[in-house]
Amino acid sequence: MEIPEIMSSTTTRSQAITDIIQSVAYEQAALAHIINAEGEKLQKAVFLENNSTAVLLTNNSIKKIISAATLLEIVLLNKLELFKDFLCPEPEPSIPVENVKITIIPPDLGRVVTKKDNQHFTIGKQNATTEAGSCLIELAPDYPLSLVSAPIGVSLSGSILTIDYSVVSSGQIILTTGVDECEMQVFIEFFQSNE
Repeated sequence: MEIPEIMSSTTTRSQAITDIIQSVAYEQAALAHIINAEGEKLQKAVFLENNSTAVLLTNNSIKKIISAATLLEIVLLNKLELFKDFLCPEPEPSIPVENVKITIIPPDLGRVVTKKDNQHFTIGKQNATTEAGSCLIELAPDYPLSLVSAPIGVSLSGSILTIDYSVVSSGQIILTTGVDECEMQVFIEFFQSNE
């Protein structure tokens, strides 16, 4: 007789924990079916039997099954208790982005921000005195920003948006922020006027 070869598993740790929890759920469903069948058995015995002795014998049989099911419930509870510290935390509910602000840095370079709504902004530059201008984008709550699309010459570092007017004088910037169902895009049109 050969010694069986045990192969290493490719199952991840999180998948193994999920499988164990799922097995507990299957056992719970099976116990529910057994308890339901025992209830139906008692109803049938009460309906068919004419003497109380037969009903009491059926009842005692059902009590044994319920006791065994109770012991199995305790085993299943202990099985779940082993993994309660390894479960993923519940995600916090997402909060919509309520107030987007764009502030010019520094505030005196002939640039003006116009807010149309919480997602649409315009940055107008009235003169060509500086080659690059930066803006601080403030969000409530403080979600991270990502640059989805922008012309060459536009960059985002954290919440600081920089437009290099020596490279590009107008265009559209699309940013994304928020989480899950509260994710949203912010659209910024920018232009330079040489008047």
